[in-house]
Amino acid sequence: MKQFLENFFRFNSKNSTDKPQITFEQNIATLMLLVAMADDEILEAEIQTIKKLLNSKLKLEKNLIDEIIKNAKELAHNSTDIYSFVRDINKNLKQHERQEIIKIFWEVVFADEKLSNMEDNIMRKICNLIGIDKHTYVYLKNEVKQNVLQANVEEND
Repeated sequence: MKQFLENFFRFNSKNSTDKPQITFEQNIATLMLLVAMADDEILEAEIQTIKKLLNSKLKLEKNLIDEIIKNAKELAHNSTDIYSFVRDINKNLKQHERQEIIKIFWEVVFADEKLSNMEDNIMRKICNLIGIDKHTYVYLKNEVKQNVLQANVEEND
């Protein structure tokens, strides 16, 4: 999946047109921010998790991440729906790759070690829009929750 995403991002950035386009990276970052903002607050732990994930999972250079997040914040603030941001996911990723993206979103949700009803609701909407069934939704949520909590325990030891 890493290779696919790296190739996709390179292809996407090389094939830009003169009119401004929202990149795949910006769509993912915007969805990450929308998930983080779902509980009406965005914590520093969530921003740091987003930055870490954009660098480690999506292989974005650190100097681009702040710019992408800045643009994503504006897109998230002005958005009226989430479908426009998931369209690229549906169009370009296979089912197992979509599941990997959902895991990334769950990492953002659990960055503060809490799950609000609003965060859960937006994750359900995203999963529904990209064709992830309820069983897989619950499985991915529990898998990431356990991994994040375990990592936090190991950090504190």
